[in-house]
Amino acid sequence: MKTGWTGGQYSIYRALLAIGTAGVLGARLPSFAEFGLAFCLLAVGLAGCIALGLGWHDRIVSLALLVFGVGTAGFVDGGPLVLPGTDVVVVSLLLCFHAATPRDPFGAWTARERPDPAGDWRMPSWIPNSAWGLLAVAYVVADLGRLSGIAFTPAASDASRLAWLGLLFDFWFVIAVFRVESRASAWIAMSLWKVAWSIAFGSFEEPGLSPIESNVWLLHLLAFDPAWIPSRSSVSLESAELSSTSGRARLFYDGDCGLCHRSVRFLIAEDEHVEEALRLRFAPLGGDAFMQLVARSPEIDPNHLPDSIVLELEDGRVATRASAVIEIANRLGGFWRAIAFAGSLGGYVPRAVLDSAYDVVAENRKRFFEKPKESCPILPPDLRERFDF
Repeated sequence: MKTGWTGGQYSIYRALLAIGTAGVLGARLPSFAEFGLAFCLLAVGLAGCIALGLGWHDRIVSLALLVFGVGTAGFVDGGPLVLPGTDVVVVSLLLCFHAATPRDPFGAWTARERPDPAGDWRMPSWIPNSAWGLLAVAYVVADLGRLSGIAFTPAASDASRLAWLGLLFDFWFVIAVFRVESRASAWIAMSLWKVAWSIAFGSFEEPGLSPIESNVWLLHLLAFDPAWIPSRSSVSLESAELSSTSGRARLFYDGDCGLCHRSVRFLIAEDEHVEEALRLRFAPLGGDAFMQLVARSPEIDPNHLPDSIVLELEDGRVATRASAVIEIANRLGGFWRAIAFAGSLGGYVPRAVLDSAYDVVAENRKRFFEKPKESCPILPPDLRERFDF
């Protein structure tokens, strides 16, 4: 089963895993500072979390964190004959999953200079499938335990009824182990129920079983498939009269901008699961392709266009600033479309506010990113075919 995970999306997850692991280790530092060896191992583990988040030899680092950092955290919870905290168990599973992923996804420190931005990174389907199966068992066991542990009080009776309702969501989740087509709805339903339980009856939770516990949410997120958020465009390709000379949307970028070069590499790496018709072509601002756009679009004044990027859509319309960024994110789908939706609060943030934020980044980008040596990013020949000059 092919998943919708891309290297860049997984790098976001890897950073969250690093934060979750650091939380497990950091929570135990104050209590065990007097034990020299345990303190040193946990402190080194926190440094390892930084390497994990950056993607610096992260698979090896994850194994080292599992053995030395999380292993020490589990030991100080009670010793070798006492089960560690739930957070330690969950993080240990997540680190094992990460160690089994292919090396160097886009966004990892070790992948930053390779010619092909995406490389050959693919998420093995057995990892999200395994995460789903583990969650299905864990949710059923946790809710059964929750039902048996609720005290018989008037207030707790409401929690009991909601917990029985939670079992229905649990069995829906179990069924989705075998019915892949129902996973999206089961995942959403379970997420909503976990949030509702935490808000309504969080006080009835045992400390280690909280459904809002961050590391359980990391396992829950790993079971998610970004392909459930499909790519989309503001242009109806079936009904629109295509005005672009290439028949494809085209992104014009600043050839002297290091951030723009990295953005182009990001787009090429992340549009692997995007249907061919929605993939972008690229051209530098000021090149022949851009001057052709200006010549056939008299309403465009090249002297007053915003700096950094200009997006020509298939129907001939031109998008700039935040409108261009949101359109691009929507075309990528997955987490990128979700982030664009959240960043604009579903479209309720005024576009002028988003444009102002874009202008701040555009005005300062050359201070923080080195000027590239050539206008086209370093890419293999087959990817350079997507460029117009």
